[in-house]
Amino acid sequence: MSELPEHIKAAEKHGAYMFGYTEVIKQFERGDVTDTNYEYVLCAPDVYADILHLRKKISKDKFPNPQYGINFSYLLN
Repeated sequence: MSELPEHIKAAEKHGAYMFGYTEVIKQFERGDVTDTNYEYVLCAPDVYADILHLRKKISKDKFPNPQYGINFSYLLN
């Protein structure tokens, strides 16, 4: 998840199941997206605090973790 157009383009280019920001968060909040829909969630550092409330909706092993790295473009490769 990111608000930055270059991150969204990179996610789309690399075949991400979903990409964007506000609408993706809303889909998680509504329960439209579950752990079976994706392998993991990537999140740009600038919006990480905005998704912390989704921890109960995203399993721990799929939730973004800054310890795995914060270079959004690198993580997509």
